[in-house]
Amino acid sequence: MKIAMPYQDGTLFEHFGRAKEFKIYTVSDLDPVTGEVFAPEDASHEAVARDLKARGVDVVICGSIGPHARQALEGEHMLVFDGVTGGTDDVLERFLEGNLETAGGEPVV
Repeated sequence: MKIAMPYQDGTLFEHFGRAKEFKIYTVSDLDPVTGEVFAPEDASHEAVARDLKARGVDVVICGSIGPHARQALEGEHMLVFDGVTGGTDDVLERFLEGNLETAGGEPVV
């Protein structure tokens, strides 16, 4: 499984549509195997969604996301979890443990 998050300086960047970089984690048996930072050349929602899918991303975890960006990701058959904050490594760990919550305190299922 591959999980992507908008990324800046080790933290989950707040707004998906304004992110200049994404951190993509490759996970096997619930253990992160690799983490790479990817900077898309074309920042349009559709292009970013295609680029993430081409890299094998299955899940996107983000802070806020607009309806067009969500539609582009879901159109590429990726699961989207929003309302999340924190350091990307910590967010990944909480997600894999089933302990990830949105900023409003609701669990990510």
